Amino acid sequence: MEPKHRFIEAPPQSLTRVERGALRPYIDIPSDGIGNQSEWTRLADWYHMAGRRKGILLGCVVLGLVGAAGVTYFTTPMYRATTSLEVQGINEDFLDLHQIDPAARSTTFSAESYIQTQADILQDDAVLERVNRSLHLDTYPAFQQKPGLSARIAGYFPLTAPGTPVPERTIDRLREKLTVTPSSHSRLIRITYESEDPKLAAEIVNTLADEFIGYNLEARLSAANQIGQWLGPQLDDMKKRLERSEAELSATSLAAGMPLTSGTETVAEQSLRDVQGELATAQADRIAKESIYRIVAQSSPDALPAATETTSLKAERDKLTDLRRERAELSSLYTDSNYRVARVQAQIDELEQAVSREVQAIPGKARSEYQAALGREMMLAKAYNAQAATVSRQANQRIRYESLKRAVDDNRQIYQSTLQKVKEAGIASAIKPSGVRIIGAAAVPVRPYRPSPPLNLALGLTAGLCAGFVGMSVVERTKRVIRAPGELQAWVNVPELGAIPNANHESLYSSPKRLLLDTKPEVHLELATWEEKHSAVSESFREVLASLVYSGAVKSLLVSSAAPMEGKTMVVSNLAITLAGIGKRVLLIDGDLRKPRLHQIFSQPNTWGLSDVLGDKPSVSDLPVTELARKTNIPGLYVLPSGPATEEITTLLYSSRMQDLMNRVREDFDYVVLDAPPVLRFSDARILGHAADAVVLVARANRTAPENVREAAARFRMVGIPVLGTILNDCDHRAMDKYGYKYQA
Repeated sequence: MEPKHRFIEAPPQSLTRVERGALRPYIDIPSDGIGNQSEWTRLADWYHMAGRRKGILLGCVVLGLVGAAGVTYFTTPMYRATTSLEVQGINEDFLDLHQIDPAARSTTFSAESYIQTQADILQDDAVLERVNRSLHLDTYPAFQQKPGLSARIAGYFPLTAPGTPVPERTIDRLREKLTVTPSSHSRLIRITYESEDPKLAAEIVNTLADEFIGYNLEARLSAANQIGQWLGPQLDDMKKRLERSEAELSATSLAAGMPLTSGTETVAEQSLRDVQGELATAQADRIAKESIYRIVAQSSPDALPAATETTSLKAERDKLTDLRRERAELSSLYTDSNYRVARVQAQIDELEQAVSREVQAIPGKARSEYQAALGREMMLAKAYNAQAATVSRQANQRIRYESLKRAVDDNRQIYQSTLQKVKEAGIASAIKPSGVRIIGAAAVPVRPYRPSPPLNLALGLTAGLCAGFVGMSVVERTKRVIRAPGELQAWVNVPELGAIPNANHESLYSSPKRLLLDTKPEVHLELATWEEKHSAVSESFREVLASLVYSGAVKSLLVSSAAPMEGKTMVVSNLAITLAGIGKRVLLIDGDLRKPRLHQIFSQPNTWGLSDVLGDKPSVSDLPVTELARKTNIPGLYVLPSGPATEEITTLLYSSRMQDLMNRVREDFDYVVLDAPPVLRFSDARILGHAADAVVLVARANRTAPENVREAAARFRMVGIPVLGTILNDCDHRAMDKYGYKYQA
C-alpha cells in the first residue's frame, strides 16, 4: 500500500554508526530561555495557570470579599467634619502697632513658620480645653472612660473597695481624632475631626475654630492691657520725679539770680551779649567819625573830600551848578543888565554864600561828632566790663544749674515717651483685630467616612487576587511540572522536536460526526498515526518526523523518558509508524526488558526477542533477518520484541552482542528505533544509548518535573551520549491550536 504523502529523502547516510559530532542541532536554545519569554507569553502562562488552579484563585477571592464585607459590617461608622481657616497677616504698620506690641510678628520668620505656629496653637491644650469647657465633652459617651481589665477583675473581689477608674484626659481623646493640616502652598489650615456622632464632629470643628479666634483676640488684648498696667505706676513715678527736678531747678535759678529768658540763657548773659553788640557798634562809629575828623582837620576848606560833605551841602552845590548853567544860557541871549540874568545872578550869589558857610562849619561839626562817639564808646566799655564781671560771678553757679537742667530734660523726655506708649497701647487694645478668618463652617456629614464598602470590597478583591496568585505560584513551585510546548527547551537546553496533544476525541478523530454517529471503531492510542492518519495526533508526529529527518545523519535512535508513565512506548510506536509511512524500512526494538509492551501493541508473540539475541546464541551475523525482525501489519515496519523475561538484564545489555546487533540491523533497515526503560529509574537506557546514534527524551505535560528531564539529559551527556531533542507528550490541545487550523470532515 503506497503512502498518500511523499517526503523528501533524507541526506545520504552511511551504514556505519555516525560520529557524535555529526549531529546538527535543530535550534540553538539558550539556557535562560524562560527569561527571554515575551510579555504576552508570560501573560498567557499566568492565564493557563489560573485556569489550572482556578479553585485556589476563586477561594482566595471569595475569602477576601467575605473578609472585606465582615470588616465593613462590624466596623463602627466614623464621620468626618472639616473646615478651613485662612491665616491673614496683621498690618503691624498701622498706627505703628509693631512698636507697641512686643509680641508682634518679626520679619525674621517666614510665612510658612508663622502658619505652622498657628497650626500648633490649634492643637495646644489651652485651646482644646476651651473646646472641652464649651461643649462639655465629658458628658458624651465617646469621651467617657470605660473600665479597664484590672478594674473589672477587681469588681469580682468583695475585699477590694470598688473604685472609680481613672479616666483618660478628655484633651488626649480629643487630640487623637483631630487632624490639623497647614497647606504648604497657601495660607489655609484645614481642621478635620472624626467621630461616631456626625453632629458632634461638626460641633467640635466649628467650636475649635471659634475658640481659636477668641484665644488669639484675648491673647492680644491681654498683652496690650499688661503694657498699660505695667506702665501706669512707672508713669506716675516719672511724673513726680519730673516735678521735683523742675522745682529744684527753679529754686536754684532764683537763688543765683539767673532768671532764664529763652532757652538756656540767663538775663545776665543776654545783657552782656546786648552790651557787647552795642559796644562793637559804638567802636565802629567812633572809628568812622575819627577818620573823618582827622581828614577834615588836615585839609583846607576848599579841598575837603566829598566824603565829608553833608547831604544839604551836596544839594546846594548841585543847585548852584544848575543856576550857573542857566545864567550861561541867558547870557547868550540877553545882556547882563537884563532882569532875568540879574535874578539868576542874585540866586547864585546867595547859594555861594550858603555853601561857604557850610564848608566853614564842617571841621567843627566833625570834631563834635567824633567826641560824642568817643564818649559813647567809653560808656559802653564801662558797662560791658561791669556786666562781664556779673556773668563771671554766675559762672560757678551755672554748673549746678546746667546739671539740674539736664536732669529736668531727661525726666521730661522719659515721661513724654512713656505717656505716648500708654496712650498707644490703649488704642491697640481697642482696634487690634484677629489674623484668622473662617472660610466656611463645617456641615454635619451625611455619609460615614469610614468604613467605605466599595473601597473595602475593592481592597478585599485585590487582596484575594494577590493571595490567589501567590497561592497558585506556591502550588506551582511546590509541584512544578512542564505544561506547555517550549518549556523543555529552557530546561534541557536541547531542541523540542515536537509536542503531542492529549488523547481526546477531537485530536484522534478527523470528524466529530463519526463519534456522534458511533460509526468509527475505537482507536488505539499507540497506533493513532496508523488508524487515524488525519488526526491532530498524527499531524504532530509528522512534525516530529520532519525534525528528525533534517536534524542530521541519524539511523538509530533511542527513545526514553525520565520516569515511568510518561507515554514513552506510545511515542515510540507512533514515531516508528510515521517513519514507515514515508517509505522507509524501520525496525522497532523493545529494549524495555523489564516491562515490555511492543509485542502487545503490534500483536506479536514474545517467545523470541532481544533477550534471546543477546544470550549465549550463535553469532548475530549468522542469524537470518526473519529471526531479528518480525513483520507487522504496517508496511515497512518491523518489530523485535523484548523476548522472555530474564534476571540477567544488565549482563545482557553490557555484552558486545548488542553492538553487533545494531551494526547488523543498520545494514538491513533505514531506521532503527529502540524503546528503553526510564533513565532515572534504571541504567538500561544509558547502556543501550551507546549502541544508538542519539537519544530522544519523552516528557509528559502536567506530570513530568523539568528537573527530572534535565537530570536525565545530564546523565546521557555524562557518558557521551548526545541528546537529539525532546518530545512533549499529552499536551493540552488548547495550547497547541493557536491558529485554529484543523482538518475538515
